[in-house]
Order: sequence, then C-alpha cells, then structure tokens
Amino acid sequence: MNNPANRNLLSQNTFEMTFSRIPNVTYFLQNSGIPGIGFDSPAYQATMRKIIPLPGDQLTYEPLEMIFLIDELMVSWKEIYNWLLGIGTPSSGQQRGNFEKALEPTEGPGYRPKANPIMGSYITAPRIESMATLRVLSSDYVPVLEVKYFDIWPRRLSKVEFDTRADGTVYLKATAMMDYSIYELRTIAE
Repeated sequence: MNNPANRNLLSQNTFEMTFSRIPNVTYFLQNSGIPGIGFDSPAYQATMRKIIPLPGDQLTYEPLEMIFLIDELMVSWKEIYNWLLGIGTPSSGQQRGNFEKALEPTEGPGYRPKANPIMGSYITAPRIESMATLRVLSSDYVPVLEVKYFDIWPRRLSKVEFDTRADGTVYLKATAMMDYSIYELRTIAE
C-alpha cells in the first residue's frame, strides 16, 4: 500500500501574501487564494457515434479576489483606490503625477519589463502593474509553496458601508478583485 510521505492536510489559515505596491493591504489581508485556471470552451470532433471534446489551446485564469480589514484612517482601502484612479482617468494632471511618483522602480528584483508588441521593444516608463506573492505554509508554519502573480493590477474595489444600527464594534472589510497576466507555482519544501 502506498502512503503519502506527508499526511498533514492543508489548513485554510496558513498563508502569507505580499504585494509590492500595497503594503497596508498586505498587513490587513484576511482572505485570498489561488484562482482557478482552465479552458474557456473545448474544441469538438464529430464522429459517427459521438461528438468528442478536445482540449483547448488557450488557458483562462480567474481573477484574484481578496478580503482585507480597513484601518481607521482608511489607508489600506485608499491604496487600491488611488491605484485605480491612477490607472483610470485621473481628474487632474496632479492626480496622475502623484500616482506615477508612487510607482515602483522599473528595475531591480522581481522586475520584468513589459513587451511592447508594436515597437518590438520594452517599456521603460513607470508601470501600472505590480507583483504579488502568495506563500502557502505547512502545519509548522514553514513556506512549502510560492505562487507568483505577474503584472497584477486592481480591477474592482468594493464599497465601504457604514451602519449606525450595528451592535457593538464591527470592523469594516473590503473586497478587491485583481487581474494579472499569469501566475506561477514554485515548490519550496516537500
């Protein structure tokens, strides 16, 4: 009988996630995960008896969703809010300038230049995308798997809802949806 070398089960709360651009969200993060991956729709081959599905050739990645606590100065929520404003249509040149000042450097560890398909070169201007890393921890809280998200950026940020009818202190949370180009898995320990 074949028994696995490690029979410990993965726990829901044994993870760490870091974002290079939004450190306060990193600190207050409560929920995240590894998004699903698959083919949009399979190709089909018709035979006399049955239509046979064939594997596709283009993978689709689900967005990364996360839930984080909002600190009382709303810095964690505003990090993503300002990122969205900088990507979208800023209301002023100063707003865009503030966003570009906050951008991470265009070189250094973890930096991958973004290919420009029209010019056949690489963009060296400030980038709107960032990097993120999810570390899955063992039952001993030792990293065993690393998931790297490349070219990640916010697509959606939830509303902040205040309510005077709440009993006692209720800490507010927000949800963010992030898009990225791909993610890669790397085993750290077995």
